[in-house]
Amino acid sequence: MENILKRGMTMAESCEYLGNISRPTLYRLLNDGKIASFYIGTRRFIPRENLDKFIDDCIASNRGE
Repeated sequence: MENILKRGMTMAESCEYLGNISRPTLYRLLNDGKIASFYIGTRRFIPRENLDKFIDDCIASNRGE
């Protein structure tokens, strides 16, 4: 099976993708509306594009300091 780039990442994958942030930190970002997610059944996923946008926004805000 070829390696397919996943669009929807699990909570654990998202934490790792953002530099191994903690799960509570990711939940805080989700609850604050800084990162959007979606559910399939009871499982929560975060689109990779949303994580990339969050990273880009962080970089842009750090440049303004």
